[in-house]
Amino acid sequence: MRDAAEQVGLAADGTEDASARCRSTARVGRSAQAERRAFAGGSTPPPARNGSALTIVSVVALTLLGMGMAVHAREAPADDASERCRNAVEALVRVSACTQVLTGTRDKSKIGQAYNRRGHANAALENYEAAARDFAEVARLNPTVGGYQDNRAKALRLAGRLVEALDAADTAVRLAPGHAFVLRGRAMVHEEMGRLDLAVLDISRGMEIDPRDPGLPADRGRLYAKMIRDEDAIQNFTAALELDPTRTDPLRDRGLAYIRMGRTDAALADLAAYAADHPDDAQIAAVLSIYKQASAPGGRSPLITDTAETGGLP
Repeated sequence: MRDAAEQVGLAADGTEDASARCRSTARVGRSAQAERRAFAGGSTPPPARNGSALTIVSVVALTLLGMGMAVHAREAPADDASERCRNAVEALVRVSACTQVLTGTRDKSKIGQAYNRRGHANAALENYEAAARDFAEVARLNPTVGGYQDNRAKALRLAGRLVEALDAADTAVRLAPGHAFVLRGRAMVHEEMGRLDLAVLDISRGMEIDPRDPGLPADRGRLYAKMIRDEDAIQNFTAALELDPTRTDPLRDRGLAYIRMGRTDAALADLAAYAADHPDDAQIAAVLSIYKQASAPGGRSPLITDTAETGGLP
């Protein structure tokens, strides 16, 4: 779930706050000057008596050194947490690190980044309720950005909270009407709710906005297949493959649509090409195995049913 929101939402990750560090250094410098003025009455220090001036200056120096070490000790864990929140590979590590960032900063941009990254990590862990809460916080901090509402809608949909998901998806479309990804996100909510005609409408609008995205005709083809509009489905799967010949998922869906239409040769060509890249797909492997057995001498392919021979029964 990470791609959309990161592109249209928060700015790129910041580095160490140099201005804050300079202010901290300046304050330490001013404190040292104040110590010296208080000791000397605003002028140069008087001559040392029995080493007392040297002792005081040494104490001041050690105090300043200790302050610097304390500041570094406080900042190092926070910097480490920020790094792990941003770059940790394991989702559990990211969740923990981002939580640490959230409890240790008041910087709005860092808070938003941490919520967003923790939301994606929770989604990767299939903690969709937690992901939805994180994305809600990001959206609250960035109320004009549609991408965060789109992420929230996806998390809510996967959590089964469809009414709330549709509300978030509607908000995403309202905030980012010129972006196809929010229309696709709402289409998936409509599909989950069984509103296939509205899902097709959203995908079609997305295709008008981004006609070069192969995922959109693939999605519309899949919706048409659910609606038993196999000819329309095949046309859309073909369009997706023309836009991106490296994709293989439309081959699977188009092959199954060909089977339903009784076009066995075309179906087997698609399914064999798909199976070459996805040998672990048990359903397609079973279909190809059945056809291979049925095509042996004396066999008959079950992929085509001649209803005339069965009195109209399938």
